[in-house]
Amino acid sequence: MNLGKRMIIDVKLHHKRRERKSLKNLSDYFKDEQECFLEYANYEIIKESEEQEEYELDCSDKILVDVEKDNGVKVTLERSLYFNPESLFKAKVVFVALLEFREERKDELDWDKINLAQEFLNNGEFVLRGLTSRASILISQITSSSGKMRIITPPSILIRKQKTEKRHP
Repeated sequence: MNLGKRMIIDVKLHHKRRERKSLKNLSDYFKDEQECFLEYANYEIIKESEEQEEYELDCSDKILVDVEKDNGVKVTLERSLYFNPESLFKAKVVFVALLEFREERKDELDWDKINLAQEFLNNGEFVLRGLTSRASILISQITSSSGKMRIITPPSILIRKQKTEKRHP
């Protein structure tokens, strides 16, 4: 895939989404078919500190959108699970969805001037729902296979902090 522009947004779980004007009909620009797949999974056991008695479990999502001008977009969801202070384990899964532009709609917008990571965060439930559900299921399976209690993360993106960045490869 020849990728042109890349947009990224970091999101942390647990607070409400900020409202802003955006493309309400984002799904109308893409064909109904989506190719979704697991791109990466990692689970690393970390030795417990005998001095530490309390740990905070944190979960964060990152959305990346790469644009291929003539074809479509690659939407990537990275979900990370870790403890503060670092202990017990850390896990990361990355799922990808490939979306093709509808031929009749792809030239209606200047895709280089749109922060697609933010647009998918606001109106991309049609693709993010599937990616976050897959991430939730896989993290649950990985954590339960470690012999400890299963950890189930939300099958959606909930925001505590967000950072938007435009990147060009």
